[in-house]
Amino acid sequence: MPVFSASQLEPLARGIFRGAGAPADIADRVAHSLVASNLMGHDSHGVLRIPSYLEAIEKGTCVPSARPTTQEETAT
Repeated sequence: MPVFSASQLEPLARGIFRGAGAPADIADRVAHSLVASNLMGHDSHGVLRIPSYLEAIEKGTCVPSARPTTQEETAT
């Protein structure tokens, strides 16, 4: 099995999300979060999610250019 460093994975993931239509800042954040999850030992929430995210984008259930907004704030 090939082994890749975080410094190799993050730009690759960023490029994949940019190619799928995500703005640079969102692609950066998602790529960083996925790689960080792997580095923390949470592989199920890491870069192996990329194919399922791309599938959701293709199906239209995930909009890569969407910007999150706060709908409601509570004390918690």
